[in-house]
Amino acid sequence: MVDNSARPVRPPRRVLLEDGDILIVHRPRVAPDSGSPTYELRIRGYGPLGEQFARSEHALARADQLARERRSRVVYVEGPEVDPDVLISYR
Repeated sequence: MVDNSARPVRPPRRVLLEDGDILIVHRPRVAPDSGSPTYELRIRGYGPLGEQFARSEHALARADQLARERRSRVVYVEGPEVDPDVLISYR
């Protein structure tokens, strides 16, 4: 038997970025012939680290290492229109 009773739906909680968060910022291709997208690492409050990766897996591995060392969070930032996602937290 299926329960069809209505339940309130909670809106997802918005992630607030904090200084020290390790950000994986997705930089999509601008044009089809402009190469692959890149993933840039930043530390919130400090700026870019100068590290860019062609594959998200490599960016995540490096971000995880930094977050462990700094006891912070890894946050994925898709773009300005999309809410960021916390992927890992060592806080």
